[in-house]
Amino acid sequence: MEGLENKYEMELSREWRMLKNRKFMGSIFDQNIRTKSKPMIQEMDAIPSQFTSSKSLISEVESSPVKPDYTIVAEPPEGHPSFLVAEICLPKVVRPHKCGS
Repeated sequence: MEGLENKYEMELSREWRMLKNRKFMGSIFDQNIRTKSKPMIQEMDAIPSQFTSSKSLISEVESSPVKPDYTIVAEPPEGHPSFLVAEICLPKVVRPHKCGS
C-alpha cells in the first residue's frame, strides 16, 4: 500500500475487513511498482560522421538484360521425351539460390 501511495501521491484508506480463515482472495502474484514511467518516443542523436559519406548508397544498374547461354536436352533422346534437361550458364551468379525459400 505504501508503494501505491508513493507512486500516485495519495493516501489510501486504512479501513478494511479481515477475512475469516483466509489470508487473501484469488491468487497472489509478485508486483513491481515503477517509480518513473519510461517515455514512449525517444529522440536519437544525430547520425555519426562515420556513417555519412559523399558516396551515394544507391547506384543505377544497367537495364539491358544479358541473355545467358543455355542447352536443352530431351530425355530419353529418342522418341517422345519424358522430360527436358536445361543447362544454363550464369557466369555472374556468385551463389545459387533456391526459388521459394
